[in-house]
Amino acid sequence: MKIDLHCHTHWSSDSRTSVVDLLETYKKRGIDCAAITDHNEIGGAIEGRQLGIIPVIIGEEVMTTQGEIIGLFLTERIPRGLSPLDTVDAIHSQGGIVLAPHPTDRFRGSALQPSALADLSPHLDMVEIFNGRTILSSDNDTASKFQQSSQAVACVGSDAHTLSEIGSCYNEIENFTDAEDFLSKMAVARLIMARSPLRVHLYSTVAKLLDRLNQGK
Repeated sequence: MKIDLHCHTHWSSDSRTSVVDLLETYKKRGIDCAAITDHNEIGGAIEGRQLGIIPVIIGEEVMTTQGEIIGLFLTERIPRGLSPLDTVDAIHSQGGIVLAPHPTDRFRGSALQPSALADLSPHLDMVEIFNGRTILSSDNDTASKFQQSSQAVACVGSDAHTLSEIGSCYNEIENFTDAEDFLSKMAVARLIMARSPLRVHLYSTVAKLLDRLNQGK
């Protein structure tokens, strides 16, 4: 099955994509499963699972005190603002999987700080070695080298905030039954990587501005 492990809906301030449009587009483009990983929210993932268009993994991209961490297979929302280690503990306490997204992206202010990434290395389940929105290929290469030096499993994510980003970056694995089985299948996954065009970053900037304007009404 083909699965994208990193995407966003309008539940994230930097995306305007509806949950139904997101999942219908995945289905049309042959992606069998998606982890919806909105910023500090799981509402979009819960909504997506209830729609039943394709299977949805409940995820969250959590902002810690030192950068972002993704939790997969969650049952409850993880609060933002915890330390990285406390965030990892909160994810694991739910039986979830800890994923380091875009860990070495030098232009991404939300990436885990290098010291935090080093400290968390023994506690990570997965490392995103390719992010579709990372601008420099060398930063993805550095992420891959970090993953190889750790005990974590490699994965890729489109980080889609728009429908145009869907379908070109995914993980191909055997069917899985639960989080533990998923992680074992990901250890031998086929990783399909393609970068998104730079214009998608402008889209997210505009989406954030619109979100702030709506909140100010």
